[in-house]
This record gives sequence, structure tokens and C-alpha cells, in this order.
Amino acid sequence: MARLIVEALQAERKARGEEALIVHGEETSAKPPEYRPERAYPTPRMNDFFLFRSINPLYALFLLQYFSMADEQEFLQILDSVLELPGSLLRHVRVPPPHKLPPGTLAANESTSR
Repeated sequence: MARLIVEALQAERKARGEEALIVHGEETSAKPPEYRPERAYPTPRMNDFFLFRSINPLYALFLLQYFSMADEQEFLQILDSVLELPGSLLRHVRVPPPHKLPPGTLAANESTSR
């Protein structure tokens, strides 16, 4: 039934001289041009990626933005997030529920939670 509706819409658009209807999963000849970068320019922050050894540099630079906003418990949770733990131990190392450990300054800050 859906195929018949699409065919009818295609015929109607063709009769009006409009562009063909694009249907998901159907190949079309009007593909957008493929993006081909010509050159990459390093920024001054590129050197920051080489400051870290035992942690993913992207993750480390992301975490650095939040260190100043975190309270003591959140700071420890940030540091714990970079530890490699075996799967059998992970289920025993969870963040306590809110009634035992209330949200800190980082979690309460609205601008970081979005």
C-alpha cells in the first residue's frame, strides 16, 4: 500500500514539474557532493593533546573543564571515571543514590547539565 502511495505522489510531482520525492532506502541520482577536505590546520590547542599519557586526551581535556566547578565528592568521581576496572568489580563501584550522596555543585549547576 505504501509503495502505491509513493508511486502516486511521484507521478503527481512529475506532472507538476517538481523535483522527485526522496524516499528513505531508495537510491537517487541527485546525491549531494561528497565532502573532501583539502587541508587541516592545527590550532594552538593541538599541543594539549600531547600532555596526557595514560588517559584518552580528548576525555582528559573534556574533564579539565569541570574540575573547577566540582565539589570534593564530584572531583573524586571524575578521577574514578578514568580508572580501568574489571567488569566483575564495576557492579560494586556505583555512585550512591541521591538520598545518601546529594547532588554537588557540578550536578546542580544548570549550565553544565544541558
